[in-house]
Amino acid sequence: MEEVSKEKFKEIFLKYGKLSDGYGIDYWNKFYEIAKRENMKYLIKLPSNADERRMMLVSSYSANEYRLFFVSEAQEESLFR
Repeated sequence: MEEVSKEKFKEIFLKYGKLSDGYGIDYWNKFYEIAKRENMKYLIKLPSNADERRMMLVSSYSANEYRLFFVSEAQEESLFR
């Protein structure tokens, strides 16, 4: 994963986030605009192929990281089995 600035993280979040999935500016404002902790890192991994269409977000307070990455629908399904 690549560490980016909060501004770049927001740009990618808004570019790929789908309102139909509940992502958008309201979600950003609620969870990310005001940092819950100091010194949080913003990490991204952009899609590596066309199948990776599902944006995933992880807030890891133990690691002081927000992570944004993409998975395929099959990978997403396997997370919940």
